Amino acid sequence: METAPTTVSADSKAGAPPSDPIPDATPADVTRISQSPSEQDPYLVRLAVHLAHELERLKIPAIGQLSEKTRMEIELHLMKNGTLTRARVTKSTGIKRIDQAAYRAALAASPYPEPPPDNDNQDRFEVELVFSPKRL
Repeated sequence: METAPTTVSADSKAGAPPSDPIPDATPADVTRISQSPSEQDPYLVRLAVHLAHELERLKIPAIGQLSEKTRMEIELHLMKNGTLTRARVTKSTGIKRIDQAAYRAALAASPYPEPPPDNDNQDRFEVELVFSPKRL
């Protein structure tokens, strides 16, 4: 069964400096990142892309059954080397199979890119995922 492309966007922090798009981060026909360059934290974008690659690899059939865009948020607890210590769905899609698949993908995607050295010992990162059916 073919799955719909996964659209991913990362949370942003108010007042964050503008960031440049990540070159060659994702194939346009598989995973897209919805971003407003003035509002995106480049590290959160990297986390979202990393997780989106794992979601695409898993080929989740429930995504292909979507009729509209669906959003969720997942919290990742990462060590300084990018190893995941905990993942938690903080905002559900309302579709249990997609939430569970995203949680499993978050676990399977470890290790993640290392947090930037200037992250002030932050170890929790909120990543927003946006799933879109093909026809949107």
